[in-house]
Formats: sequence, C-alpha cells, structure tokens
Amino acid sequence: MGLNEISKFIVLILRHKPETIGITLDEHGWANVDDLIAGISKEYDFNMEMLEEIVATDNKQRYSFNEDKTLIRANQGHSIPVDVELEKAAPPDILYHGTWLTSVHFYMYRVFYKAILGIFIYEPYHFCAAYHET
Repeated sequence: MGLNEISKFIVLILRHKPETIGITLDEHGWANVDDLIAGISKEYDFNMEMLEEIVATDNKQRYSFNEDKTLIRANQGHSIPVDVELEKAAPPDILYHGTWLTSVHFYMYRVFYKAILGIFIYEPYHFCAAYHET
C-alpha cells in the first residue's frame, strides 16, 4: 500500500474511528505516535519515517505533531467530539466560499445546518451567488 492510501487510513483513524486499530484520542484529538504506528503496522508495512513524510507532504495539512513528535492529531474534520484548541475569532462581515453553482444547495445544508468541528452556526446568514464569466 502506498503513502497516499495509508494517509487516507490515518484520516479514518484520527478523524473518525481510532478504535479501528485499537487506539484512543485524548480530549484534544491527540494520539500516541507509537500506538498509531503499531496499530497501522498490524495491517501494513509502516514506520515513523513514513508517517513523518505523510505529515510533511500532505497538501491539505491534515495532521500535526506535537513538539517532540510523540503525539499526532488531525487538524480538522473530526466526526467525533474533540477540542482542537482553535483560537476563537469573530467572523468577517462577508464570507466567501468558492464552489460550483450546482453544489450550492449541498453546501448550504452541510455547512450551515450541520455541525462542523462541533461548532454550530446560529447566526442568520444570507446567500447570494456571484458569477465570474471566462
């Protein structure tokens, strides 16, 4: 299995189902690196160097190590309750989200009516479409 496939497996473990390999996350989503490697190694050839490469080269920056690389967590996108210690900030007056016009209804439902990272949005929002002709 290649690093891309293992990265997807790590997403499953750190965002959704740590029990898949018999590990637990703390309240902030951190997992013990040695436990993660041992759990993945039961299924695939995997080691610390591979994990470091996945974290360093992930184009979406999905993962973070702590300072001494003994803990790892997914930075966002959890379906399980964790506090990833994000700094609270006031939303901008206008928030843009680029998407295909055909996907607007999907995002209106998913983003504004469902929980994202355990945060519910209660403020009234107005939707409008902006078009860019090429």
